Amino acid sequence: MKLAQIENGVVMNIIKVDPANVPEWASGWPTAEEVRIGQLYDGNAFSDPTPEPLPDPVIAWRQTAWREKTKFLIWAKRIGLISANEYLAACRGEWPASFTDALSSLPGNIDPIEAQGVFAAASEFWRMDPVLNAVAADKGVSDAELDVGFGWVGD
Repeated sequence: MKLAQIENGVVMNIIKVDPANVPEWASGWPTAEEVRIGQLYDGNAFSDPTPEPLPDPVIAWRQTAWREKTKFLIWAKRIGLISANEYLAACRGEWPASFTDALSSLPGNIDPIEAQGVFAAASEFWRMDPVLNAVAADKGVSDAELDVGFGWVGD
């Protein structure tokens, strides 16, 4: 006969015992003939735990996605996010004038002047940068469109 050691509703161990000689320390353990370690026990029955859902691949990808500044700016110009003149100015490190309205919607911990300075000095942009996301939201660029700008080719 097999018995299951249960801790906090989870099978932690399974032992094989002689039914006529169950150790006292295991006398309260439930019978576990077809049970596996890790299964759940509710006091009456064993069940498999519900697996954690796999993360959405695009969400995981966004955390590490980045693009060279020049490639991102080319994409931004091609979709009309910035004008040709703003593209040239941004390549020189200038803040695109059409991005200025987004400065008022930055998270409170980000100084607008510092955001413009970081933009000017950047050689790459990260997909989850809060300044970039504020600009995208202000300009009506969806997450899916922004993902394409960073090279997402998934579903």
